[in-house]
Amino acid sequence: MSVLTVNYEASTVSFGGSDFPVVGLICPPHPKQPEVSASDRSLGGPVGGTKFAERAFEAIIPCENELLVLVTAIEGSPVLSVSMMHQSCYPYIMNDETLWLPLAVRLVGPTTLVADAHAPLARRPVGRVSWLDAEPDWTTELIHRLSKMTMPVAARGTPLCKMVTLSRLMEIRNEKIPGYV
Repeated sequence: MSVLTVNYEASTVSFGGSDFPVVGLICPPHPKQPEVSASDRSLGGPVGGTKFAERAFEAIIPCENELLVLVTAIEGSPVLSVSMMHQSCYPYIMNDETLWLPLAVRLVGPTTLVADAHAPLARRPVGRVSWLDAEPDWTTELIHRLSKMTMPVAARGTPLCKMVTLSRLMEIRNEKIPGYV
């Protein structure tokens, strides 16, 4: 990726003139589908590269205020996409699939972030969830600002995703780290 430089051993990414720690997430197994492997429940790191999806890298950047910032770099693109999530999970149910996934986080004011999967849809706060086509320098500034905001999380008591280093994520997925034989 030309916009994003990944250091698998240090579990960091660099873009916009800054270095950030980066993690992979392992979502907990759902009681309705305990047989789903940790690899299939993992998020972050290299993705795509199939006829259905472009090669990309998903950098999950943990912040001190419990926010997780997901920065996606698509191979060959000069811009990034940014979204926000929390380590707390909600049950995602579609057809016969039931999984735990991280809560989406919304920016609802100049200094407040909210993660709440239990409120009825009509009562969830309206706010910004993601940014597409973000310049790397702007993304760096956004992450620094978001990490200083307050974030009341109304979904306490739900399971948490486990954070792992990039090298551990690749081990769980049984994939080779790019650049290593």
